[in-house]
Amino acid sequence: MDRIEQILASTPIFKKLSPEDRVRLVPHARVRDYAKGERIFAEGSPSDRFYAIASGRVKVFKMTPAGKAPVAQDFSPVLQGQPGAASGR
Repeated sequence: MDRIEQILASTPIFKKLSPEDRVRLVPHARVRDYAKGERIFAEGSPSDRFYAIASGRVKVFKMTPAGKAPVAQDFSPVLQGQPGAASGR
């Protein structure tokens, strides 16, 4: 089993799929590593993908006219979607 298959099998929403269905998703999935503080997506970005956090943490901030608001959400390894709804850093 390759890394993408392992991540899909351990992510709550995808592990409910059959192994055959997860294998069908593999060609469409990408693994990407981000450095601490690196922006993953920004408010207003197209909501065209899901993010599965395999390790580490992601903090999501809501932009205000004055700048960043306090952390709106702090995520650890789970599936995340709708990236256009907030700004992640």
